Amino acid sequence: MKLAQLVWGGAVDWHLGDHLAGAATRAELDMTDLDAEAERDADTLDAEVAANQEALEAAGHWGVPTLVFNDEPFFGQDRIDLAMWRMEQAGLEKRA
Repeated sequence: MKLAQLVWGGAVDWHLGDHLAGAATRAELDMTDLDAEAERDADTLDAEVAANQEALEAAGHWGVPTLVFNDEPFFGQDRIDLAMWRMEQAGLEKRA
């Protein structure tokens, strides 16, 4: 299960237990590394979240998940695949 689907897909207590670690593993990420980064860079990450919220509101959007690519908004978890498709059309390639 993708992380977005875990968070917004109705999973009960998605934030408890090993749900997030499992999602991180499926995304080829390491939860220990993510936790360490969150602790180490808390102020920077908080500032980035605040800046993203301001940009969201300035763009006239109101909630998450909202993605904007080339001025086209994609609101809701069911639009993430469409946003990825648009990005691929523009040349996005999977990282190695």
